[in-house]
Amino acid sequence: NAGFVSVNVAWRGMNRNPGLQNIHYEGNTGDFGWNQEGIQRGVLLMLQDPNSGHVVLNPAGGPYNPDTTESKFYYWFNTADTVQRLALIQFVEEQIPAGYYVGLLAFNRPTDTLGYAPRRWASDSLLVGKNLFQVLEGQGAQKVRALTQYPTAPPAYGFIFRKGHPEFLPVDTILFNPDSAVQIRRNFTAKWAQGYFETPQIGPATQWESLLWETEGPDDPSD
Repeated sequence: NAGFVSVNVAWRGMNRNPGLQNIHYEGNTGDFGWNQEGIQRGVLLMLQDPNSGHVVLNPAGGPYNPDTTESKFYYWFNTADTVQRLALIQFVEEQIPAGYYVGLLAFNRPTDTLGYAPRRWASDSLLVGKNLFQVLEGQGAQKVRALTQYPTAPPAYGFIFRKGHPEFLPVDTILFNPDSAVQIRRNFTAKWAQGYFETPQIGPATQWESLLWETEGPDDPSD
């Protein structure tokens, strides 16, 4: 009964396999997959249910998924756009359930000098009284403000946190070198839906008419 959130922090287009993954192999790592999705830049989030460790799917045709035919394992925001930044703020604060685990990846290509536009984030405070730096710091991000300190294009960034649970050790990292990649990962306890049990041998008997199953209360009140 274990789960994990894994973020492979890397730039787009450098064959360093940027992506998000969990213990059930739900997710994507690699430029090919992001090319198929038409994603070149932005901020991606993968949510995981704390009970099962499975991803929370982004439903087809929902407010965060324009694809009307296919649910996605990720939530994507093009944060170069003001409306998308405000949507991400609202998503983190109001849509992610408390206690859920989140992997976040921000990336763009080395030639994309605007990219996911972290130098625009602070200005949103003038519109709504808060910005993405503050919202992510509220979930435990330590390095996010350093995203503005780049010479050409915004660096790759990864962040793992548990919504509203500061006792869970968050982790974030920045990757300035486009030729590199780094994986960050956090484990957590999850309840699996599959398992087995073994009983003492019963019988012998020539036949059975019925079997009475007597159970006790769960040993874990959260079950």
